[in-house]
Amino acid sequence: FIFVSGTIGEEVAVDSLKQGASDYVLKDRLSRLVASVQRALREGQERAERQRIGEELRHRNELFRQISENVDDLIVVLDTDGNRLYSSRSYLRLVGDSHLPATGDFFAEIHPEDRARIRGAFEKTVALGLGLRAEYRFLLRDGGIRAIESQASVVRDAEGRVQNVVVVARDVTDRKVAEQALAAAETKFRTLVEQSIVGIYIVQEGKLLYVNPRMAEMFGFAPEEMISSPWLDFVVDADRCLALENFRQRLDGAAVSAPFLLRMRRRDGSVMHAEVHGGLTEYNGRAAIIGTLLDITERKQAEMKVREQAALLDNATDAIFVRDLDQRITYWNKGAERVYGWNAREALGTPAELLYKEDSPQRPEILKVVLQKGEWVGELRQVTRTGRDIVVESRRTLLRDTDGNPTAILNINTDITEQKQIEAQLLRAQRLENIGVLAGGIAHDLNNVLGPILVVGHLLRDKLPNEENRRMLDTATASARRGAEMVKQILSFARGVAGERVLLQAKHLVNEMVKLIKETFPRSIHVTMKICDGLRPIVGDATQLHQVLLNLCINARDAMPDGGVLSIEADNTMLEGVKTSMQEQPMSGPHVVLRVSDSGTGIPADLLDRIFDPFFTTKEADQGTGLGLSTVMSIVKSHGGFLEVSSQVGRGTTFKVYLPAGAPSETDTARRKPAAPPAGRGELILLVEDELAILEITKELLESFNYRVVTASDGAEAVTLYRQRKGEIDIVVTDLMMPIMDGPALIRALRHLDPKARVIAVSGLGSQTQLADIGNLNVQAFLTKPYTTEVLMTALRQALTLS
Repeated sequence: FIFVSGTIGEEVAVDSLKQGASDYVLKDRLSRLVASVQRALREGQERAERQRIGEELRHRNELFRQISENVDDLIVVLDTDGNRLYSSRSYLRLVGDSHLPATGDFFAEIHPEDRARIRGAFEKTVALGLGLRAEYRFLLRDGGIRAIESQASVVRDAEGRVQNVVVVARDVTDRKVAEQALAAAETKFRTLVEQSIVGIYIVQEGKLLYVNPRMAEMFGFAPEEMISSPWLDFVVDADRCLALENFRQRLDGAAVSAPFLLRMRRRDGSVMHAEVHGGLTEYNGRAAIIGTLLDITERKQAEMKVREQAALLDNATDAIFVRDLDQRITYWNKGAERVYGWNAREALGTPAELLYKEDSPQRPEILKVVLQKGEWVGELRQVTRTGRDIVVESRRTLLRDTDGNPTAILNINTDITEQKQIEAQLLRAQRLENIGVLAGGIAHDLNNVLGPILVVGHLLRDKLPNEENRRMLDTATASARRGAEMVKQILSFARGVAGERVLLQAKHLVNEMVKLIKETFPRSIHVTMKICDGLRPIVGDATQLHQVLLNLCINARDAMPDGGVLSIEADNTMLEGVKTSMQEQPMSGPHVVLRVSDSGTGIPADLLDRIFDPFFTTKEADQGTGLGLSTVMSIVKSHGGFLEVSSQVGRGTTFKVYLPAGAPSETDTARRKPAAPPAGRGELILLVEDELAILEITKELLESFNYRVVTASDGAEAVTLYRQRKGEIDIVVTDLMMPIMDGPALIRALRHLDPKARVIAVSGLGSQTQLADIGNLNVQAFLTKPYTTEVLMTALRQALTLS
């Protein structure tokens, strides 16, 4: 305000000004009032501006204080001598003394080793007025050291002189530690990459940005020679599409982790097989592929060699496989597939127990021997995938690693099942041969026993007046004849001699078989027979066909242990182009079919294809040889026929035997009464026989048929008699098996005495060797014991009438 007065004194005026008046004007000087008002207004404005500036300065100071007190950065205000004029709380916390005065020597907290460098930087900042960036270390009150990064700026006065230096810093200790760790890791990684034994590369936009020394070495280049080259230049043409596709998938972000194989070209033009790994990365802000490359050329060559060796092993007929020490199969060749039936995919990784039907105490012992001695050789019974039992000759070798430690066991198994079967056949043949020799001797004796019975039966029949007695004698004679036929069958079976193929009535075979099985099979088996009218004859060996029916009937019996129905049927049938695996050509024309059916256990479908295999049997070892049905098939096939079999488990089995029919004749359908044996005409016969009973009975028989007879008990005596009565004897009937001089020796002696001598040879054996010897001696007839009267008389008449 302005004080205006007319009477104011000087002291009052001064006191008013002190009280806040802007001016005073005396009334007598009112002309100064305008100027005073203008000055008062100007001073009021200046006071208001100063007040505003003061307020703003206080606000800014408070803002600075708030910021400096609450930020993590370290803030220090220094004078031009380096003394702290202000220190933020964060600064005081860092140095470790919150009670440290806000003022003090700034350089005292700097590490002694950095102090001079930082003081020089400070002085340069003051001198040039330019802010500088610096890094140094703080030495804390507790002795710790912290890394500091700071930025200095200057504060100037009104004349532009540097008045203060403001330092804003931050603790970068953790960053420095991380940077040092990163640098160490980078050094380690670079060392690892540079010294790696595999190739390492970076590809970006189709070009190599980096290759390590090893990769360059693989291709025959220096690293700098490969960098910036298109990487496809190193891939053979045929594999470039594969390489592009694999890199494209990785660049597209596909989750591809598996390596891929490429053929690559070295500097010298040679091909390198490489295993390539790669993954998506970022390099200089752009997508790239980083990966490794491994030279597997030697491995590929080794694999090729292994494949070649494996191919050789696969071509081996032996089963070759490897099992680890836990008995799991780790290798399985094609030979093993052929022998056992499991393929490699099925066998690998499975326990070796699958080769055995049941656990055997022999196996742990074998493993023990292999581990102790390194090898084992022997025979084992094993099983195939189909359940077929086989016998193998096994050779086992222990495999070791480079340190000599056991790692696996190599097995080389040879299937000797067929060999064993052949050996069994040979042993069986030897046994049969021995039985044949034994049976031959027995047969000779039996024939010598049966011979007189047959002869006596003929001599006595006409002398018996009672018809009942004649019938009984006929029965005895028929039994003796049946016994003789049985002896012949025994010899045929024992020696494997095929009988003569003649026209046969199948109904007689069936009748005889039914009679035999009714007498010998258990009573719990009911036997039925059905033979069609007008059954055609067949051409065959009666003994062998008898064996066919017998084997089929025995199998039927064994299929009905608790009893059942056994049916034998014979019927005519007409075939038209029937194809069968047993004959090369289709079967057509009239045939006879023999059916043998049972109501037994039946045959499972999976075994029907195997029942005719030699030695295949479902019976116990002491109950069957597995040769019955294979023998049946062999005989039927040799007769030009074939077999059919049908079966249902639990309901029974039927075998059908098809045999070609023969041409019928009157003698096949009607039995004529036999004609009387031809009688002699007084001819003189030299009878040679070492069995006295046969000699006497035969002499009496011959004499009853009007022959004269002289006898000898051995060959030497016969030669003497023939020499004495050379012109009188018309024919010689001689046994072949005699003491002193046997039959063949006698015949040769007679031929020496008289080349035209007539001879009938007789034997109880009838072996092929004897028949061959007799054929060479040119005898007129050969008779097997026991012979009937009709046979002997007919042979004599035919021999005597020969010119």
